Amino acid sequence: MSSVLMAVVVTIVVVGVLELGRRTGVAWFGKVPGWVSLVCGVLGVAATAAPMVQSALAPDGVDTIGRDAPWVFQASMVLGLVGVVAGVYALVRRDRTWRTWVGIVTGGLVATFWLLFLLGEILSPH
Repeated sequence: MSSVLMAVVVTIVVVGVLELGRRTGVAWFGKVPGWVSLVCGVLGVAATAAPMVQSALAPDGVDTIGRDAPWVFQASMVLGLVGVVAGVYALVRRDRTWRTWVGIVTGGLVATFWLLFLLGEILSPH
């Protein structure tokens, strides 16, 4: 639950910073939300896929990334949500470039994965 709260707070902070930057009138700042969406979405997919790949390649099938990097799951939640919201923010600001769309799709994949994971935990807790 705290991971979801952290993801929402970080998303609000990032979008607030983007909005403040837009209001300053800097010419190049119009492209920043698309880049933020792209970077966060791709890093979110990497943070979600890394434990899966690492546990599949482990010799005994034991997942050690949860022990080695316990923050990776929370990071993937935050990055996925920020990628989607920053991409939508960029679309609202008429930034319809490839980086915005890739950020929305990759961030959406991560956010959908965690929403389905949450739904599975609600329906069948263990």
